[in-house]
Formats: sequence, C-alpha cells, structure tokens
Amino acid sequence: MRALVFSLPLVLTLACRTDKPADDTGVVADTDTDTDSDTDADADADADTDTDTDTDSDADADTDTDADADTDTDTDADTDGGADTGEDCVPEDEICDGLDNDCDGIVDNGVTVPLYTDADGDGYGVGDRFDGCAGDDGTSPVDGDCDDTSPTTYPGAPETWYDGVDSDCDDGSDHDADADGHDSDAHGGDDCDDTSATTYPGAPETWYDGVDSDCDDGSDYDADGDGDDSETWGGGDCDDTDETVYTDHGCRPEPSCDGVPDAATIAAHDPSGATDMIFDEDCRVYVCSIISGTDHTYIIEADGTTTDVPGYSNFNQQSIALSPDGDGAFVVSHNDNSNMGIGLFEDGDSSVSDLVRGTYNNGSLWSNVFMNRSSGSLAWDTDGCIWAPGFSGSGTLTCVGRDGSYEDLITGADHIESVALDRDENLYITIGAEVLLVDRDTGDTEPVFEAAGDILDIAFDYNDDLYIESDGVIERLPGDGSASSTFATVSGQGRLAVAPDGRLVRIIPAPTGAASWEEYDLD
Repeated sequence: MRALVFSLPLVLTLACRTDKPADDTGVVADTDTDTDSDTDADADADADTDTDTDTDSDADADTDTDADADTDTDTDADTDGGADTGEDCVPEDEICDGLDNDCDGIVDNGVTVPLYTDADGDGYGVGDRFDGCAGDDGTSPVDGDCDDTSPTTYPGAPETWYDGVDSDCDDGSDHDADADGHDSDAHGGDDCDDTSATTYPGAPETWYDGVDSDCDDGSDYDADGDGDDSETWGGGDCDDTDETVYTDHGCRPEPSCDGVPDAATIAAHDPSGATDMIFDEDCRVYVCSIISGTDHTYIIEADGTTTDVPGYSNFNQQSIALSPDGDGAFVVSHNDNSNMGIGLFEDGDSSVSDLVRGTYNNGSLWSNVFMNRSSGSLAWDTDGCIWAPGFSGSGTLTCVGRDGSYEDLITGADHIESVALDRDENLYITIGAEVLLVDRDTGDTEPVFEAAGDILDIAFDYNDDLYIESDGVIERLPGDGSASSTFATVSGQGRLAVAPDGRLVRIIPAPTGAASWEEYDLD
C-alpha cells in the first residue's frame, strides 16, 4: 500500500520596515527576528536586506536541516525509510489483485496463472490461453471443453449414450457405448452387443462360451463353420475343427434305436436266395430274394424280429431301394426270366405289386441267369425318381416315378451295372471299371474313378466315402478328395450296404441257396 505524505512549506513572514536605525558607524543594524533554535554567532557585516519568508530572517546558506528554502535537504518526513518523493510505496508480498504490491513497477508480477474462458462454469475452458487471477469468474485453468454452452458437457462428464451428444468430449461416437469402434446395430451400426468391448464384427471368437463375439450370426458351437454344432455341445459334428466333417459326412451317425442287425442276425433270418439289402433310419435291414416261390423281402430288426413281405407273382428280386420319405415304402427290380420290371410296396399293402415293366435285359455282370435279367441296382431320390439302370436297354438310365411313369436320362451307353446317390444326392453310375458322375439336366457323365476291374456294386457311407467292389477287392474313394486305397480283399461276387451304426455289410448271393454275409467296421 502506498502512504502519501505532503510537506507544507513554511510560511515566512517578512516585516516591512519604514525606518532603519543607524549605528554610529552609519551601518544599519540587523533586526533578524528568526525564531530558529540556533544562535548565529557571526556578526553580519553587510546591511542585510534578507527578504526570505522563513521564520528566521537570515538568508545565508547555512547548513542546518530546517525546511526553509536554503540548501538544506529534508528527507524521510514520513519515517518510512525511503526518500520522500511525493508518492511513497511500502513493499509487500505480491498478490493477484490488480495492484503493484511489491513496488517493482509491475502489477501482479509472477502471481497470475494461465486461464481459458469458461462461459458455462463447468470447470473446463475453451479458446486462446491468457493470464489472469485464479478464481476469476468465467475462467478455468483447464481447457478442452467441446461445448462451452452446456455445463453437462466437458471432459470426463457422465455420458448419456445414444442421445447424439458427446458429453465427455472424447470425440467418440455416442452410439458406441462399449468403445469397440463399432456403433450399436440398434442405431445404424453393426455391433450386435454394444455392452461388450470384445463383441463386434471381426472380433476373435471364443468358441463354446455362448457369445457370438464376431457378430456373424453363426452358432458359437460350430467352430469349423460347417453348419453343424459340435457333438460335445448338442450337435452331430464329431470333429468341429474340420469343415469337411459333420453329421452324415465324416461322422458316424448315432442310431435312433437300441441296435442294428449284425451279419449273424441277418444270416439267421434272411430268406433263401437273398440277393440285396438296405438299412432304414430305424435301423432295420430289408433283404430281398430271388428263388421262385420264396422271392420275398424280409424286414429284420436287431432282436431278430422279422416281417415277411411276399414278392410279385414269384418274380425274381435282384435289387432294392427305400423311399427317401421314410414312409416304409420300397421298390425292387424283378423279373420272370423274360420280362423285367419295377415292383412297389407301400405301407398297408400285403405284398409287392408290379409298378411298371421295362425291356428284357441280359447284360448284367452277374453270372447267375436269375440275376442278370433285371436292374443290378436301384436308387430313390427326394425328387421322386427311382433310378433304374438297364430298364430300357443295357445302356440306359431311367427315372421311374412312383406312379409308374418313366423317362430315360441316358440312352445308348455301354452296359450300366450300378447306380448310387451320395449324401447330397449327386448321382453316380458305373460302366465297366469306371465310376461316373451324372449331370441330371443333360445326362452327361464325368469319370471320377477307375477301379481294378469291372465294378459289381458301389455304396456311399456317412462320410461320403465311396466303397467300390470289383474283381476280388473293395476299394475306398474318400469323400474329401484324397487318394483311394484298398479297403478289403474279398472273394466271390458281393453287394454292399452301409449300416447306420458305422458298418459296411456285404452279401455274397447264392441264388440257389443261402447267401453269405460279411461286415466291416468303418471306424
């Protein structure tokens, strides 16, 4: 604070005289009435006409320190320790108050702080930095406010998600609550769970935890993406690391029954002259026969329970196929040594009926006369075609309908012995030693495998592995495209079928007596 001290000049009063007494020397005597406490020891020899206005009447330049107009200097009249300058300053600690407290000539020197404008009073400022006093209204020492008109919007403010306001000023999307870089799919984004930072499109998937981490809508229990959940988690995929392996394709299916007839059970209950067999989804085996008078189809269960279905008019039955509808219907190829045809059995019938007649066929690879006069194999697809080789001639493949209609897909080929469908109902036939894939639209064929000799029969398993019997050997062509190999060395002429419990069953027909049965574990 500054103390202002004003010095008042002494008013000197000069006495006016009208007469001047003279001494005897003619010199006027000094009548100085100066009231100074000092006593002049000198005797003025001059005729003093001193007209100064101080209280003493001498005008000499004496050395006293009084405040008259002579050369003496009055100092520190206010006893503040400094020279009187007309505006004296008392040094104090500088504080931020707009004054020069420390008397250095600079206001608020060293006590200001950097500030920013904080119009909304939320503690965060904006704009250019300036210096000022801490606590000044409308200021803040912290910048970063992204909206200085809203006191609820500032860095670190509580975020209200999905309201379109970036309340915490982090420049993040207000529709990405979990901050994983993906907006919620409920607000125009693609994040299927905006409460989890580890769940977003393309996120690493943690399998079998029940969370679709990568938001692909796929099952969390299908690690290989083949569309089939792991069998450990309720699916049918026995290898959930391999997309080429899944239920009915690389994995042995679980039978829907207590058991499947084994070779010994079949042999104990099959009809005389058994020629072919097939398993249904209920684990029963259907065995057809050829000897006149016993040309029946036996339906055999695991415990040996057998149902006898008589054939049509003592026709020889060479091959059999089941309806894909699972309604218990089946068809057989049959002949009376001169005429061949397709016989049909449907639920509720008492015996096989003659569905449709075809052309006499004497070109089968089978040596027995009863077996080489009708189709060597049949296949029934979900489009309703009963595929019959040799029906309209030895080089034909014909689609026979359940209503008795038929149409040739292939004509003029070499003798077609076997026909089969894979799990995807791709159609295959055999001609001599070749397996060929058939185009259903055009009838064109594409070779896929050449066996060791003329092929007697083919069958697909649940892996889509193809088993091919020819010339004393069964070869296996894997469904995954890998190289073929010899599966078994055999004797005689056999027919093949795959049981639902994972066995390859082989029948060696003996048209005039009991057939032989073999089985192989496919695991």
